[in-house]
Order: sequence, then structure tokens, then C-alpha cells
Amino acid sequence: MGRDTFFADYYRKKPLHIPAAGSRAEIFSVADLNSLVSQASLWNERTLKMWADRAPISQDQIFAPVQSLEGVVRRPDPAKVEALFARGASIVLNETENMTPSLRAVANALEETLLGFASANIYCSRGGRQAFDSHYDDHEVFAFHIAGEKKWRVYEGRIDNPVGQPPPRPNLQDMHDKAKKTVLFEQVMRPGDVMYLPRGQYHDALASSGMSLHVTFSVFPMNGLALFDLMETASIRDSLFRDDLPNPGLPGGREALAERLKTLGARLAALMADPGFADHVAAAQRGRVRRRSEARLSPP
Repeated sequence: MGRDTFFADYYRKKPLHIPAAGSRAEIFSVADLNSLVSQASLWNERTLKMWADRAPISQDQIFAPVQSLEGVVRRPDPAKVEALFARGASIVLNETENMTPSLRAVANALEETLLGFASANIYCSRGGRQAFDSHYDDHEVFAFHIAGEKKWRVYEGRIDNPVGQPPPRPNLQDMHDKAKKTVLFEQVMRPGDVMYLPRGQYHDALASSGMSLHVTFSVFPMNGLALFDLMETASIRDSLFRDDLPNPGLPGGREALAERLKTLGARLAALMADPGFADHVAAAQRGRVRRRSEARLSPP
């Protein structure tokens, strides 16, 4: 899949399955997973979660109080994680893009290419147990399959440029199930496969058998809502923007307010048409490339 083809035909347009390449499966491994889960001090209740049968497992079943030099803290118990996984629960490790050199390299490449913050989550499931209901994500999704097999269902339904998720309510999943429409395609993911899903695309997945392991990179490019903060920074130099708005409760106030809004709107339009402001926006987009570096310590 060439870069030009991807951007012309797929990016922000439609889902894409890229068949296996062995080198992609090597960005992570089951051994890496075991090593990370064993390092309990790396995790907190936001970054390590477990799910079973489409519902979250109580953190009290995963975490336990541990005496540290700074007092008692709650940390995941690797033995509890192992036991829950053996009974069919899925493991989710969030914000793992800095955990290994390979994960950092992929996150760096995605940020450089898409000009968006990149974050990695690791998912490990047992066959026949579905962790999550059908859903959409409010970011671009690149899922790298590492081990085992998992059947993904991608649906025709796609939310138009979602920002965040709807608040929880009793009938929320019913809403999602209606909005996802019919299955667009099914794909069994194998080691080295990549699945790209544009923001808002409905999907779900189920491990076929045994253990399934994949790493999902979420990418958050800058959207138009970011312009409000950038315009505030740029317009504060204009005295009229710093001035109080006319009081609509005074005689002639409504007319004065309408005229002021018209004037401010024209100045905002002029600001956004200014090539210098376009340079300011482009710089903010490039600012989402964080260029994670590798430590290379050596003796003096």
C-alpha cells in the first residue's frame, strides 16, 4: 500500500485491511506483554483494565493494596490478572506507546505522517469471549495484529466527525446497534495484518480461538475546533476584541451589539484569510509531532 494510494483512496474515507507482513507482527510479542503485566508499578487504574462479556471488570478484582516507600498504593496483582484472563477476561493496557522502542517508532511514524497525537493500547483476548460491544472511535485507528487470530466486523454505519462519545445512558447500546447498520465486511486478522478504520466507523471484534493479541494506535489530528483557541491568541492584540460588548439591555443596545458582532465577524474573517494565520495554524499542527527520543546513556 503506497502512501499516495492510502491518502487518495482510504484515509478519512473508508476502512482498509492490509495483509500480513511478518515485520509488522514483530513490533510487539506475547513475551513483551507478560513482561509489562509483571511490572505492576507501571500501571494504575486508568491504564490497566480488564473486560469480560462486554462489561468492565471491577478494579477491586484486579488491584490490591501494596506497601511502598511512599505508603500504601493500589497496584495490579499479576496473579489476579492471570487468573481472570484464564477465565476468559480480556486485558487492556492503555497509553503504551512509550513502553518499547518498536512501539515508539510506530507512534513517531504515525505522528510525522498524520500530524496528530498518537497513542497505543494493547488488547489481549481469549477465544470466544467478546470484550466490547459494537462501537465507534473518535480518532483514526490503526490496529496491528500480533498473535493468534481475531475476527473483525466492520459495519456500514459511520458517525460524521465525532468528537468524544455520547454520555452513558440505559439505551446507549441500542442507539449504537441501530446506527451501525449492516456488516460492510468481516476480516480474520492474523499476525502482521493491519486494519485501518477512519474516525467514527462502527466495528467490533471477537478472538477466534486461543489467545489473540493486537496493538491499536489511535491518532488525533487537529480539527477545526482548535481554531477557536488559536484565534483567541491571535485576536487579543486587537483592541476591539478586548473591549466590552454593548449592553443589549440599554437603549439602542441590541442594535449596537448586532453591529459590533458584525464588525468582529469581519475581522475574524480577515484574520483567517491572512497567510500569517495559516502559518500559525500549520505550526500548531506540526506541534502535534512529539518526536519521542531514545535515551542513549554511556559512561563518562
